[in-house]
Amino acid sequence: MDDIEKLIQRYIEAESTDYAVLINGPWGSGKTFYLKSTLFPLIERLPCPTNSDVINDIETDKNKKFYKPVYISLYGLTDINHLQNKIFIEINPFWKSKTGDLLAKGGKLIISPLLKKFTGVSLDDATLIEGLQDMRKTKSYVFCFDDLERLDNKLLTNS
Repeated sequence: MDDIEKLIQRYIEAESTDYAVLINGPWGSGKTFYLKSTLFPLIERLPCPTNSDVINDIETDKNKKFYKPVYISLYGLTDINHLQNKIFIEINPFWKSKTGDLLAKGGKLIISPLLKKFTGVSLDDATLIEGLQDMRKTKSYVFCFDDLERLDNKLLTNS
């Protein structure tokens, strides 16, 4: 295990942190490849500390929940809602499927008028997405943001 892998493992296993880890290097040096081919498998082998890990004081891999790395490219993002939507889609694989994509696109056309008719509530896209999201259930995810240098400056100034 190299120094970066040890650092990442200590970071994930820490009870709490007030910082993030940045892997820096020249463009094209293989940072994303290293992340996906080396660090993601390491992250996927790390058990999450949950109450369900121990059943009758006996730990088994069958009962363990492991961390899941989530890859998010920041390239071209211009607002925080777009980032939230990308995260939501990544942690909810259904929305990456054809059916999920069709439902997401048709959601405003179908759901909003029905809600308006039966409840008097009107939803715009942002409200609909916020209603679907439950970002509090992200403790087992390790979010890996890539392309920080390509992040649109508008996102930084609008947040």
